[in-house]
Amino acid sequence: MTEEEARCPICGRICRAEAQFCRYHENAREELERGYKEWSAAMPITWNEYLSRLIEAEETGMWIREMIEFIMSTDDL
Repeated sequence: MTEEEARCPICGRICRAEAQFCRYHENAREELERGYKEWSAAMPITWNEYLSRLIEAEETGMWIREMIEFIMSTDDL
């Protein structure tokens, strides 16, 4: 690994070029954003309410759950 290779702040895996997260967490972030667009079009829901509902759902997968926890802990996405 070279010094230029960025690491995912969630899991420490190497990030793709220009990405803030590893491929798994980057995909999770994209899925969260797509899902929120769908949910907010169907009902009045804030981003934080959306994240809270997903984190409580048993069906929510590991990568999504970790991304939600990261977002909630940093509030910078």
